[in-house]
Amino acid sequence: MLVSRKGIQVKIKISASLAETGLPSRKEKETMTTQAHEEQELMDLTDKVHEFSNRAADLTAAIHRRIHNMADLVKLVIIALVIRAHVLIEGVPGIAKTALVKAFQKAISGVKVGRIQGTPDLMPSDIFGRMVYNRETGKNEFEPGPIFVNILLIDEINRMLPETQAALLEAMQEGHVTVGGVTRYLPVPFIVLATENPLEHEGVYPLPQAELDRFAFKVVLDSVKKKEDFLAIMDKNPGPGESVGIEEPVMDVKHLLEAHDMVARIGMSSSMEDYIAVMAEKSHELEGIKEGVSPRGPLFMRDAVKVLAMMEDNLKHAQEDADYLAFPIYNHRLIPDDAHYELLDDMEGVVEQVVKSAKSASSRRK
Repeated sequence: MLVSRKGIQVKIKISASLAETGLPSRKEKETMTTQAHEEQELMDLTDKVHEFSNRAADLTAAIHRRIHNMADLVKLVIIALVIRAHVLIEGVPGIAKTALVKAFQKAISGVKVGRIQGTPDLMPSDIFGRMVYNRETGKNEFEPGPIFVNILLIDEINRMLPETQAALLEAMQEGHVTVGGVTRYLPVPFIVLATENPLEHEGVYPLPQAELDRFAFKVVLDSVKKKEDFLAIMDKNPGPGESVGIEEPVMDVKHLLEAHDMVARIGMSSSMEDYIAVMAEKSHELEGIKEGVSPRGPLFMRDAVKVLAMMEDNLKHAQEDADYLAFPIYNHRLIPDDAHYELLDDMEGVVEQVVKSAKSASSRRK
């Protein structure tokens, strides 16, 4: 018998003995109970995915009403919140990154946000917090830093000293900081949105490749140049000191935690896993590329593909979802050799070659 639920099919076998006698054996009863349980679990999971899809759509719509031309970034931030990953944003100042973070705070109940301006004199204690002597109690007490939030915006992370960058990125990876000899855990979820200004080349400290690799996504925001975009920004985006204009939250932080658990429960077909692995393999075979994607790349892609499908109210995963995620996941992980350094200026074309090679190899294996 074939049980279908929103395009997901579960095959339930009817044994020969049951068909012949009508009396199931003990083993057959156990099998039937297990199958019924799996069917119910699938139905529950499908319903939860549907609920998450509706909430994600409401969240996206609420932010789009107040922030112009950031559809891809909004989608990737939602994915990052679910899988607890971090996003690196390359773009010039004044494109509403702070307003975007405030919009998420208003639209998701229970989410706390913070902002740090990267400067060379910023020390790890300025981010993590420090022990402060309390004269009234006569004891040292912990004063939390701005990192103890759900979404931390770091403007111009490449202006921080390398030591501060390294300490921050370690905390991003581990999910906790140690101050005064005590380990203090960060809120869940915790993600960093870090920005880099591509026009600044003096007084900056580029992130080493090992630290870049900790960011799941790198988003490249184009500069605003067209009249239509300027008019849309003037109409939609909040000005300095203005409210983002989202009156009521459309999602709760608990829904992000539930979605995170769903990602672990949702399986992935072997063909889809194979496609993600082949894409990673092909990144190491390109001419002019010294180092392809690291193991973190396909791991991020696997989970991000699941969330993207959930946002589309689907438990099935399509190659097109992996193709869409290829650029934000791969563009900061591919390292050209010295003879092909100019490839850094055409990373979109390089990632397109990776995707085409993966598609070709995948079609030959079918």
